[in-house]
Amino acid sequence: MARAVLTNLDKQNKIKIEQPFTGYFKISQGFGKNLNPTYKADGLLGHTGLDFAMPNGTPIISPINGTVIAISLDIQKGEGVSVLSDDTFQVNGIDCKFDCIHWHLQDKSIVVKIGDKVSIGQLLGLSNNTGNSTGPHLHFSIIPLATDGSRRTIFPLNGFNACVNPEPYLDLTPPPVVYP
Repeated sequence: MARAVLTNLDKQNKIKIEQPFTGYFKISQGFGKNLNPTYKADGLLGHTGLDFAMPNGTPIISPINGTVIAISLDIQKGEGVSVLSDDTFQVNGIDCKFDCIHWHLQDKSIVVKIGDKVSIGQLLGLSNNTGNSTGPHLHFSIIPLATDGSRRTIFPLNGFNACVNPEPYLDLTPPPVVYP
């Protein structure tokens, strides 16, 4: 099955970013949607990524070649893994890398450590319902970061914790149904 491919934000230099799972899962909440009191209390304009509804225990895989830069436990987001892309690309004329963030992973399912080099398709952990969540899903966010060693965000005051909408860059078309 073909996997989704993202291009960089200014669509000039291509960077390959694949889906963080195998198969097709429906988006249960889009980027910027659902301005609820939780987002307002955090000073956000809305949701900071895409939520993909999926069964508990779905393998979550690295969408990029990169390095694990964070493994987190957050009361709101549950357990999560951040992978920084090896590839460099440009956003608004600035060299960047993608920080791909995966939240609501199953307790103790994360199989990577900070500093690990990961490849596209490598298992990171399993989906679940950890943190402030109404059902099992994967929350997937992308933050463009500077490559000057500071890991400074490119859009720090955009109202979405520096995240950008991954949806325009993903092929979310369901795969064709194949009948035996």
